[in-house]
Amino acid sequence: MRNGIRCALLVLVVAGSTALAADNANPFIGRWALTIPGGGAGWLGVTDEGGVLTASILWGGGSVMPTNKIFVDGDSLKIIRLNDLEHKDASGKTVRTQVFGEMIIAQVSGDDMKLTQIVPSDNGKSTRRADFTGKRIPALPAKPDLSKVKFGQPIKLFNGTNLDGWKLTDANAKSGWSVENGVMINRPTQEEGKPHINYGNIRTVAEFEDFNIK
Repeated sequence: MRNGIRCALLVLVVAGSTALAADNANPFIGRWALTIPGGGAGWLGVTDEGGVLTASILWGGGSVMPTNKIFVDGDSLKIIRLNDLEHKDASGKTVRTQVFGEMIIAQVSGDDMKLTQIVPSDNGKSTRRADFTGKRIPALPAKPDLSKVKFGQPIKLFNGTNLDGWKLTDANAKSGWSVENGVMINRPTQEEGKPHINYGNIRTVAEFEDFNIK
């Protein structure tokens, strides 16, 4: 009878431990592909560093930057980003301070994330809100055996004559690209005294997945 009680208690303890582990699982941890306001691409990474939540974010372009504060509030994840602000004090000395830049509130359902960006106005009397979405990025697969990789037929990206097969990344920008003597050249010239011209980058029209570029 005692053995039976011990077995029952053991099962109860194991079941309780499993339920506790499930309750402590954080659905926000992982890497997320974001479709940010305006349709641009972003990235969010949330990690648990020794019991402390940390996050980094890529907003449309540039570099991946750490966030200033991240915490769980009920069923939401709240991310705070600060902006550096420079101004001159009464003596004329330049002073740099950090001010509230934005808060991002995220909620997760499975592999889908819904987010809201809240940005305060300069005078602090109102806010601008924008909703956007995220998708969990699957774990990276195992490292492939490159000795077994078989590439297809080579594709020439540049024909040496013109820019066929290339296009601007922003169709509204001006192109400074041309071809001279078989070389692709970019000349984003500006004329003094005239409005600044927004020149764009170019990319291949075709899209590729795994590739070996030379």
